[in-house]
Amino acid sequence: MGKNARAWHQEPGEQVGKLLPVIDAALRCEPEKVAAAEARSYHDRA
Repeated sequence: MGKNARAWHQEPGEQVGKLLPVIDAALRCEPEKVAAAEARSYHDRA
């Protein structure tokens, strides 16, 4: 694998590594369970 290919392959992994803690923190702020009506409301908006 050439220098450019290695750099291209490495960069996405580094970006994902930076995002995982952000996503994890956001998920921790959300309730573990939601009411069925709230889930339906969310589904209907999507």
